[in-house]
Amino acid sequence: MAQMSKEEIRRILEDAGCDEEYINRFLLAWEQGTLKECLCLLSCRRGKLLECVHTAQQRLDCLDHLRHELQKQVKE
Repeated sequence: MAQMSKEEIRRILEDAGCDEEYINRFLLAWEQGTLKECLCLLSCRRGKLLECVHTAQQRLDCLDHLRHELQKQVKE
């Protein structure tokens, strides 16, 4: 498999919503060849994003519950 370019990595990280500080930190580790550090950074970022997804899901569940309760009242 061909190695990705610095520009490709930057674009992917930008698309993933990473800020400039994170991108620079990641690229520095990548340029230094510390791939374990890169993987650690990615895992940490993924965990934070997943936490945001879970929080958003909980909020959706609350709204869905309220919506369901109101729909029951409308049918009565």
